[in-house]
Amino acid sequence: MNRKRLKTFCKNRRVCWGTVLVEYAVPHAVRTFARAGYEWLWLDLEHNPIGLDTVLELARTARDVNIATIVRVPETEYTWIARTLDTGVDGIMIPRVETPEQMRQIIKCAKYPSVGKRGFGMRPVAFGRQSMSIRERVADQNDTRVLCIQLESPRAVDNAEAIIDAAEGYLDAVFMGPTDFQLALGEPDQTETPELDAAARSIAAICAQRNIANGVPVATLTGARWWLERGFTLLTFACDDMFLANTAREARSALS
Repeated sequence: MNRKRLKTFCKNRRVCWGTVLVEYAVPHAVRTFARAGYEWLWLDLEHNPIGLDTVLELARTARDVNIATIVRVPETEYTWIARTLDTGVDGIMIPRVETPEQMRQIIKCAKYPSVGKRGFGMRPVAFGRQSMSIRERVADQNDTRVLCIQLESPRAVDNAEAIIDAAEGYLDAVFMGPTDFQLALGEPDQTETPELDAAARSIAAICAQRNIANGVPVATLTGARWWLERGFTLLTFACDDMFLANTAREARSALS
């Protein structure tokens, strides 16, 4: 899946499955998940010690095997947002967004003028094999890169409508952070609680009204069904280490 198709999936709210690279952020893993039929990869800079040089190589490989990449940056700072986009990834995700003011700042950092205030300094790798003028490069970045945010607290969910509206149509997807949401409520080991259910349904309804995707990471088939039933469309299933560990454990058990 290329970035334009991913953008269309977000707008049309079609279900789109990805997975997360955590422990094995290497080109071979990108190829493996592309062969397995996943449509996009979540690359994590918030809770993963990899750097932008690794992201660059993964994005190059992903482009070659036609699987999209979305990178979660660690902060809302301009440097993280702009430099990550400069690697040529298909989209970025900004965690811990709670206010409309944060959303407006993210747009300024992620978009070139006249939409935002991002500085021009793109490397050729961001455009693959295409030859583009500066005007075309700016349009490509502003129009085709997928912009996502994460709402991870009750405050964020309460402000969801105002946050999305502050993006003025430049937001493609809203992700929930269910574990952090439950931590904020003091219930870290609880899943599918009434509070989470209400928050999930609220975000799904708001996103449906505005024709943008709403996403979430899921770890089990039961969890996947739970979120799909609540109208979530952009999902990741498990992660690289979970796939390897679960398969290895099942095989070892069968050999006993």
